[in-house]
Amino acid sequence: PTSTINDLEDTSDSNCTNPSNSNTGRSHRPRSNSWTLSDLDVDEDYANHEDPKRALAERLTNQPWHEVGNDVYPLCASAEFELMVDQLSSILAMRLRDLLIFRLERGGVGGVEEGRHGSDPGITVMTMSYLRLDSLLGDYVLNDSILKSIRSYVTTIGKLYNHVGFHSFEHAAHVTISMNKLLFMATGNTNFRDNMVKRRTLERTYEGTNASYGIGEDPRVLFAMVFSSLIHDVGHTGVPNSVLVD
Repeated sequence: PTSTINDLEDTSDSNCTNPSNSNTGRSHRPRSNSWTLSDLDVDEDYANHEDPKRALAERLTNQPWHEVGNDVYPLCASAEFELMVDQLSSILAMRLRDLLIFRLERGGVGGVEEGRHGSDPGITVMTMSYLRLDSLLGDYVLNDSILKSIRSYVTTIGKLYNHVGFHSFEHAAHVTISMNKLLFMATGNTNFRDNMVKRRTLERTYEGTNASYGIGEDPRVLFAMVFSSLIHDVGHTGVPNSVLVD
């Protein structure tokens, strides 16, 4: 690789600042991408997005893999607690919203699977209590009360993490944002899926053209994987089990 140590150095947290709290904002220095996969297609038209929480989640998801955490505020990696809560709650909300839409479809309300699964009014009523139709976006979004509950939950989880060297809330943020991105790459990007198929042609367990092995077809699995990433090290003391045993 032609990259040098300076090319690959991480931007410190001191550079990931809220422009409203700084005269200069964030000094952005992109990493070299000479060692990475090629960039994914990115839709950058979020300036006038009517749903800031959803916009943040989509922007985090659409970062090129080699630039995850190295973008401008509020997409950058940071140890700032409130920023991490904003990032993670936006991703969790996005995945929950997709899960609820999936439930609506399986419940039969305008869903593509109505004939196969039938209609369940109970599921429909319960699910719709969490959603509202945004006339400006022309799409369903989570109710404000649900968004507040998600942020409150992520805040509580963050406070349950110990201030340790590695298995901290900052680490959980890195894992969750990376997991969300990897899931998108495996399920939402045609070029990436095609490359996965090519690499797996010799695997006996691989069948058909579903490079995600079915993961991408079930928002419940996607939500569970992101949720698991968020909570996976809650209460970790920062030392391995062997030390605790001794």
